Amino acid sequence: MIAIYITTENMTAEQHAEGRKRLHEAGAPDDAMKLHSVFGEEGKLQVLDIWDSQEAFDSFLGYLVPILEGLGIKLSAPPTIMPVVDLVQ
Repeated sequence: MIAIYITTENMTAEQHAEGRKRLHEAGAPDDAMKLHSVFGEEGKLQVLDIWDSQEAFDSFLGYLVPILEGLGIKLSAPPTIMPVVDLVQ
């Protein structure tokens, strides 16, 4: 498993909700995503996801990147990707 940490310059709760809707409509595969969380300051929301594998996340990126661009969401840095040692749910 891997953790993906994404920081944005400008994502709002409304943009996040619209992005989730568009991903669903596009048929984005997210069954390999074990956890999705969005948190932080409105207008600079951050994301922490847990994925089964790098390959599963890479496949999802094909859907995600155009949607982020379409919504005008900008990342403040490249995503941080780290192995997961333990996950308690």
